[in-house]
Amino acid sequence: MSSDGFVTKEIARAEFTEAGEVEAVVATLGAVDRDRDVFLPGAFPPRSRVWLSSYGHDVVRRDAPPAGVGFVTPDRDRAVLRGRFFIDTDRGREAFRVVKNLGEDGEWSIGYSERSVRTAPLTHEWRRRGARRLVAAVEPLEASPVFMAAGFDTGTVAAKDRRDQRSIDEKLACEVQATLDRGLFHEVEATLKRAERAERLVGLPPPERFKPFVRWALARYAMSPSEAPPILLVAGSKLDHYGPGIMGLYHKSGAVLVRAGLEDDEVRATVFHELAHVYEEREGWLHSERFAYAQEARLMERWNRERVS
Repeated sequence: MSSDGFVTKEIARAEFTEAGEVEAVVATLGAVDRDRDVFLPGAFPPRSRVWLSSYGHDVVRRDAPPAGVGFVTPDRDRAVLRGRFFIDTDRGREAFRVVKNLGEDGEWSIGYSERSVRTAPLTHEWRRRGARRLVAAVEPLEASPVFMAAGFDTGTVAAKDRRDQRSIDEKLACEVQATLDRGLFHEVEATLKRAERAERLVGLPPPERFKPFVRWALARYAMSPSEAPPILLVAGSKLDHYGPGIMGLYHKSGAVLVRAGLEDDEVRATVFHELAHVYEEREGWLHSERFAYAQEARLMERWNRERVS
């Protein structure tokens, strides 16, 4: 900890999904790290904005300009950073290249103010397991690539530049869009599965005929198109990871994912259902399947009555 009360905490795995974009596991909740701290479930706020340092916490230690920006959010038993380096600046571009080239040898760290930390009483069981502090609440402010991490199982999982995948992405996207344009909605699944085997998540918006419906659905939830999450068709194999046969999901990326190959009314019902979860999150409500199913039924009945063209 520095004299001004700013703490840096070394963390875990990172993945680059596009040029400059990073996804990293910043903490495993309920585990003792090398600093003997334990981040308890619920310790991280739903969404914390953080600056990205170029390397070694230079933003906070040397008053350097940020090399990027991101958000830390809890995800099951982990806290995850999703960020973007400023690749239109020399610092951001260089930081991205360094972390990409380090590959699995690269490690990460987060920084936070000690004033934001709230602790829980240290139990005998946690003390026996080596913990010195139970962190019940913390507000991350910064994240950085570092030389050596305190967290266990650290390292970069993958680093992919958008340019490395542009040709395959464009080819797959064109193929899927051509299938949609011909009205062969059900055949999209096969192409999306091939994209999954190529380790690419290809998601495309529903066909043009769904545009009036999407606008109508967003209006029911008081969302403008600029505020709305993307609605994407994805391979069923992507959704089966969360549960066999699942029709849709409000994904951690902020997108509404819908299984390709559904009947039109099944797509509409799924969109209504998942937008209900988006609405819950924006209102600060707890997740409720009862609410989502009630909205799905009510809005499907209303849509079938009004049928906007």
